[in-house]
Amino acid sequence: MGGGGGPQSVTFTLQVELDQLNETSEQEIRDQLNELLESVGAKDVEFEPFEEGSTIVTAISKKSFSVDTLKEKITSSGDVKTIQYTNKDTPTVTNTTLYSKVDDEELVYSDDLILVDTDNVTHYASVEEDGVITRAIVDGAVPERNIQCVICGGKSRSIADGDSLETVVFGLIDTLTTVNFGQVETIGVSAFAACQALKAIDFGQVETIAFSAFYRGVSITTIDLKQVNIIDESGFSLCPALTTIDFGQVNSIGEAAFNSCRALTTIDFEEVETIEKQAFDGCESLREVRLNFVKDWNIPNECFTNLNDPAKKPPVVDGTAENPFLVYKDITTISFDVDNGVFSNLSAPDGGLVLVDYPEDPNYKRVALHK
Repeated sequence: MGGGGGPQSVTFTLQVELDQLNETSEQEIRDQLNELLESVGAKDVEFEPFEEGSTIVTAISKKSFSVDTLKEKITSSGDVKTIQYTNKDTPTVTNTTLYSKVDDEELVYSDDLILVDTDNVTHYASVEEDGVITRAIVDGAVPERNIQCVICGGKSRSIADGDSLETVVFGLIDTLTTVNFGQVETIGVSAFAACQALKAIDFGQVETIAFSAFYRGVSITTIDLKQVNIIDESGFSLCPALTTIDFGQVNSIGEAAFNSCRALTTIDFEEVETIEKQAFDGCESLREVRLNFVKDWNIPNECFTNLNDPAKKPPVVDGTAENPFLVYKDITTISFDVDNGVFSNLSAPDGGLVLVDYPEDPNYKRVALHK
């Protein structure tokens, strides 16, 4: 798009939360975006206030330009563009973040693997024709493993499994903050386990998240699972800061997948049809659950309880209107196995539970104890 007229606006989505920025870092970002835009023909650029979430920046140029050329400039092979900004809490430290979208369209990088280290130096690596990113490839590009950002592009289609401390691909890198998975489809076993600073994740085309892939991701607060279908056992176990999950197209959640995600308050299973035992054990802040897939549901053992403290039951399983367990109105049958709070070993419509109207949202029924 773009031509001889003007003005023209463009929106950038950056992989950094707005609360990680201050006036200084926001101005640094504006300056870099202005320079980038002027390099493709924009002129007299003005910026709207930054928007919440993954930071969204809208720029308005008095002269039109080609958005396609802008995207090519950002993703140019061997010379990708990133954003540097001053760390809000440690002004002597400069961090790097990534462009995720331009005008709400995902960017596609032609380089197979792009790694930015903590000195803000960008490294490029190639993968084999099978598209697998391995520990050897990562260590060959950045032997010190002081990686800050990861972009998966080009031929990259999967992150290899790691069955030991020596083989985990990115696991235990405590400097890693940002990942863009691009067209990767599978994230392997323990691939990002115990990456304690990891916070900004763009799941791109990912379909499968393997065992313990993000285990003990203590800084992860929000995840948009986009096209993910399967989350295997312990995929996000022990992510204590995780508050928000967009389940998107997820249809299978493995055993203990979100075990001890203690800050998680609400769950909306948009297309989920299979939940394994202990999937949300220890999620002690849960206040609301919604099931949408129409079938005869069975909630497995210990799925919504707190085995870390058996005397403390998550409020969501009390069946009240204040802390509801909701099912889509066309769901007529649901049962709970043992250790699911007050719902344990009960079922609806015949075994001690009833489905009652939920006036706040007529599309749902509330699971309640039969009186």
